[in-house]
Amino acid sequence: MALVREISLMAINVKPGDRVIIEIRSLEVFEGNAEYVSPESIELRNIYCQTTDTQYEGNMSFYRDEVVSIAHIVDCLTNEASSCENEESFDVSKKIKLSSGEFMRLKEMTLQYIFIDVFDRKFKDAVEVLSNRESIGVVGLGNTFRRGKPLSLLVMSDFKQVYIFDLFCLVDLRNLKDILESEYIIKVVHEGTALFDCLYHKYGVEMKNIFDTQVVDTIRSKEEENIDIKRDISQCLAHHFNFPLALLAAAVDDINDKTWLERPVIKSNKIKAAQLVTYLLTLRDHLMKKILQEYNETTQRQYNKFKTISDM
Repeated sequence: MALVREISLMAINVKPGDRVIIEIRSLEVFEGNAEYVSPESIELRNIYCQTTDTQYEGNMSFYRDEVVSIAHIVDCLTNEASSCENEESFDVSKKIKLSSGEFMRLKEMTLQYIFIDVFDRKFKDAVEVLSNRESIGVVGLGNTFRRGKPLSLLVMSDFKQVYIFDLFCLVDLRNLKDILESEYIIKVVHEGTALFDCLYHKYGVEMKNIFDTQVVDTIRSKEEENIDIKRDISQCLAHHFNFPLALLAAAVDDINDKTWLERPVIKSNKIKAAQLVTYLLTLRDHLMKKILQEYNETTQRQYNKFKTISDM
């Protein structure tokens, strides 16, 4: 049995090695051993998410502005081990199907976005980067994409960086048009038909070479599980990677929220925008592996024959 003692983040009294429970703004509750503590963040190891019954390998950092509360766990009986501390008690199928390093890298991407609202050096650098990528993620936000109504934000990313373009301030797409219409750059979207419609009818931009992760997921689910389903991005990540549904819940719930039209764009909305685009390329790669799996296995079998063939 364990007692939980509430503490204030502002007066944090956690030492390395202490086992604590952390609640974050996405409503997830994590339990782990403190590895590193500073006024701005806390890093945990041996992490268990109580909300999703998920074990995480490696370390994870939680930042001051995302933490709602922290509580110590004080064991009352030294001979009574917590089930959360026994790795064998975890269901392996509940583990996140990404390395801890990659999971944390993607999470950091959602926080390290570049916000662009003027045609300055940042805009030029972003265009230069995105123009030279084979694949990019694309998300549009604001005003439910009604024809004749402008987008509020156009969010684009490669594997390393998220760019948030404020179209209320930029007004036109300029060089972004060439990227969106390029037949050589794959545009990865999720449920992107409304975005396509808005870009075409409002901005005169025909987005080409599109990979829609929702469309592919729906087709694969029908083929593999005989299920006709359309998952949102949060549900897709949960289905394919065992991500907590709460990870993107707030961002998905607010996709059509009127706050996207408000200026200045608040920080929490920038993070939500970054979350919606960050995981698209990882999801695309996962789905592509599934699509090509049969062909790759057949090819490998053909090549494996040469291991046992004698000299000709």
